[in-house]
Parts: sequence; C-alpha cells; structure tokens
Amino acid sequence: MRERIAILTIIFLFGASWCVAKEKDCIFNVAKCYHNGEQMIYAVAGKDEKGNPIYTGTFTYRITIKDDILTIQGLSDYSNDYLLEKKFQYDLKTNLPIGSYIKEGKTENYKEVFAGFQKDEIRINTIDKDRKGENKRTLKKKGVVYNAESSGFLLRDYPFGSKEKIYFKLLVDHEKVYTLAAEKIGEEKIVVPMGEFDCYKLKYKATGDILTELFAPTLYIWFSKEDHKMVKFVDEDVVLSLKAYKQ
Repeated sequence: MRERIAILTIIFLFGASWCVAKEKDCIFNVAKCYHNGEQMIYAVAGKDEKGNPIYTGTFTYRITIKDDILTIQGLSDYSNDYLLEKKFQYDLKTNLPIGSYIKEGKTENYKEVFAGFQKDEIRINTIDKDRKGENKRTLKKKGVVYNAESSGFLLRDYPFGSKEKIYFKLLVDHEKVYTLAAEKIGEEKIVVPMGEFDCYKLKYKATGDILTELFAPTLYIWFSKEDHKMVKFVDEDVVLSLKAYKQ
C-alpha cells in the first residue's frame, strides 16, 4: 500500500509540475482575428450526447467594429424549431473580452446567458425559461479569459508557420474556466459547401490536471492557408462547414 501511495504521489506531483511548467498563456491580437464587415455562413449539424442529430441548418456570423469595440453577432437558421443567438464584444485597444450573450433552445423553452468580463472575475446571469429560474454567480479568474464560442476565430492568430503549441484560457459553457492547448497537426485539402480549400489543421483541448488531460474532448479546426478563415470546425456535438463568405 505504501508503495502504491508513493507511486501515485509521484505521478500527481509530476503531472502538476509538468502542467505548471508548460503553460504560458497566449494573448491574441483580436484585430488580426476579426475584420470589420466580415460575414461567414456555416452549414451546421448538431448532435446529442449519444451522437443522434438534434438539428441541421446554417449559422451566420457578422462582425462589426465601431469606436474600438468589436462585435460578433451570430444567428441560427436551424431545423426542429431550435434557436441559437450569440453576441460577443471585445475591446480592440486591450485585446480583452467585454461581454457575451447567448440565447439557445426551443422557441418557448430557451435559455439566456449573459457574461460580463471584469478584471479579476466574470459575472454570469442565466435565465432559464423552461425551468422559470434565474441564477447569478461570479467566477474568479486570473489573467485573460476569452469566450469559448469565439475561440475558433481567435485561432486565426495562431503561428501557422511553426509547430508551436499555444495555451489560452476560455470560459467553457459559462460554467468553468479551462486552459486550452492548441497545435497544428498537419495540412489538408478539404471540401466544404463553399468549395475546396488548402488548409492548416489544428487540434485543441482542455489541459491542466491529469484527469482533464485524459478525458477532455479533442476539437479540430481547419483554417484556409490563404487568409486563415475558419473553414471547418468539429467537436463532440457539432460540425460547422463554411458555406459562404462575404467582406
């Protein structure tokens, strides 16, 4: 028993020190990640935890910049009466998020989540129409934390010319702050509804403790080599494929 405890202690300490040593958070240049007037339309397929399709349709992102405030607005056109709206704002002078808003669910049973990003905390207000409830809470944070839902666009600032692994913090599902590790794993030519693209392929997942390393889902994103547009995004419950692009 003593030997087993000693081995587990060594594993734990090694894992903890390894994570601390490797993580140096990246600060994204938001102005390079988003461009005023951009509009991206994605074909979307959503799945439940068992892999069964929940909805299909399109999702449109529109990006505007005014007075150094960048706004990303997203609106779904899904089947099965399923609605998803998103709005995120960033301060271009500081490269920091200001706030986010998400509305998701059926027409009568949707949930709204508001998040305000402060210096050392994130204030979250959730309104659940289905359960007729409201929940306000505060998450403490250290350093820069970004919106998980806009992380695909932030990775346009990835150093594609290298094999460097970068780390950054995300607010995931408005529940917890995770450190994500992203790395380029190859180059591929892929076909999406908009056409054929030569792409860089990146993967990223939550990192930190050993359990997170083992069980966190792995996400994949393909960026066009030409201008680093997000061409395709795949995680455990949704697939986005570029359908149209306007600027």
